[in-house]
Amino acid sequence: FSIDWRTQKLSFNTRMQTYSWGSTVEPLAAVNLCQFGGNLHHYAVKCSKMTVFELGGETKTFSHLSRDIVVVIDTGLTGCVFSDSWKEISFFNPMLISGVNLHLGNDSVTLQSDTKHFSPVCFELPWFNDNNHPHIVAAGATFFQNRRLTIDLRFEQVYIE
Repeated sequence: FSIDWRTQKLSFNTRMQTYSWGSTVEPLAAVNLCQFGGNLHHYAVKCSKMTVFELGGETKTFSHLSRDIVVVIDTGLTGCVFSDSWKEISFFNPMLISGVNLHLGNDSVTLQSDTKHFSPVCFELPWFNDNNHPHIVAAGATFFQNRRLTIDLRFEQVYIE
């Protein structure tokens, strides 16, 4: 399926368009979260780096952490939800965050939050069997303004234009 925020269209197709042959859109491998808890069928991709902009003007970058960073694509969400595992990092405070850039794949795609619709919260997600799970950033529509999201379920790939 594909959601295009530019044209406000949702489309379903059993034969997804291919993005090869000269396209600059790099496919992102979907992350299967089922290993962390039963029945976890969210659309997710790995995040190589997260840049956080704080209300006071400070910028912090998070990468190479003890846990992977995984972005769950949540088209029913407007803002942003951080899993409570982020609280393990002493200098991470969601109440001070004014915006976030999520660097996906090999930094081939950067999702930037829209300040008008960015409202971060941090809480325990009831999805996991135990505490051995990645840091989760649930990215809502604030990250997809003027973007097209295509999820190819057959090949477990995500495309963001």
